Amino acid sequence: MVLQRGATGINKDNLRLLTDVINGGAAYKLPVVYVSKNLQNEDPVDVAAMSKKLRGMAHVLVQEDLSTNKDIQTACDSKNEYRGSIGLYFPNAKAGHKTLRYRRETGPDPMLMEKVIQLILQYANSQMIDPLFTWQGVNNALLLERLNNQTDIKAKYEQFYMEAEERLSKIQETLDEESSRIAAEAREQALSEANELLESFDEEEKRLRKQIEDQTKDNENLRNENDGLRQKIQSMDGVPLLKRGEEDDFYAGEIKDLVLLVLSEALTAIPENTRRKDAVRDIIDNNDFKHLTEKRAGEIKRMLKTYTGMSAKLRQEMESLDFEITEDGKHYKVFYHGDPRYCCTMSKTPSDWRAGKSIVSEITNLAL
Repeated sequence: MVLQRGATGINKDNLRLLTDVINGGAAYKLPVVYVSKNLQNEDPVDVAAMSKKLRGMAHVLVQEDLSTNKDIQTACDSKNEYRGSIGLYFPNAKAGHKTLRYRRETGPDPMLMEKVIQLILQYANSQMIDPLFTWQGVNNALLLERLNNQTDIKAKYEQFYMEAEERLSKIQETLDEESSRIAAEAREQALSEANELLESFDEEEKRLRKQIEDQTKDNENLRNENDGLRQKIQSMDGVPLLKRGEEDDFYAGEIKDLVLLVLSEALTAIPENTRRKDAVRDIIDNNDFKHLTEKRAGEIKRMLKTYTGMSAKLRQEMESLDFEITEDGKHYKVFYHGDPRYCCTMSKTPSDWRAGKSIVSEITNLAL
C-alpha cells in the first residue's frame, strides 16, 4: 500500500483497497486507520487534522459516503466498522485489530481522535528498530567487518608463513655448513618477525572482539531501558480520564492503584444494571488494576500481626516498604515515606498481645 500525504477516500471504485485490509488480503508495513461515516453521513473525527498528526505513521482510509455501506458489508462478511466506528489494522499479527466506537449522535469527537493517535503512537514505539538504522548498529557492523578482514588477512599470512618455512627447509638441505648456519639465523629472524606480526594480529583481534562485546552489552542495556519506557507508554492506554493533582507517587503506580482500589470498593455498593456501575466497572477493567496497595497491606499484616518488639529483620523489612523509623523515648515513630502527615507510634515493649493487630490497622488506614 502506497503511503499518501492525507486520507484516501473509499468509494465504489476503490472499495477493494479497504476490503483487502479487513479480510487480511493486503500487504502493508504501517497501520491502517479506517474511518466510517456516522448515521448523519459525517466523519466521526476531524479526518484532516488526524491525518496530519499520523503522517508517516499510518495509512488513513475514510468512507466517502454512506451509500457504500451495503457493498462494504457484503465484501467483508460484516467484519467492517460502521456508524462512525474507527478500525485500526496493524501489520503485526500480535497487535491485531481494534475497533473504537463512536459515542456521539453527531459531530466530530476529539477524544476519539486522540485515542486513535495514542494507539498508533504506542504501536510505533513498540516496534523493533533495525540495528543498521542506529549509530550503535552501524558502528558494530563496521567493527565486525574490520574483524572479519583481520581474520582473513591473518589466515592468508599463516598460510604464507607455512609455505615459506617449508621452502626454507628445502633450501637449507642443499647448503654447506656455513651457509646453512647463516640461513638458519635468517630463518630464525624471519620466524621471530613473523610470530611478532601474528601476535599483533591476535591482539588486534582480541581488542576488536572486546570492543564489539562492550558495545553489544551497552546496546542490550539501552534496549532494556527502552523496553521499560515502552511498557510505561503502553500502560498509558487511552485519553486521560482525570487530570493528575499535586501529589507524587510514593512508588511507581501508587496513586493510580489507590484510585482503582477506591473504585473497586465502591463498586460493590452500586446497584446492578445501572449506568453508574457499568461506567465504574469499565474503568476498573480497562486500567490494568495491579492491586499494589492490597499487596502492601498484606505484607504489613504479615510483618506486624505478632509484633513484640523491633528486631533488626523487622526494621529492614519495614524500610524496604518505605517506612522511616526513629526512636522517641519508649516508642518508635514510624513515618510512611518520610512524610510527617503519615506518622504513627509503636511501643518498644508492647504488653498487649493485640498490639500487632492494632498497629497493622493504624498503619494501613493511615498510609494505604
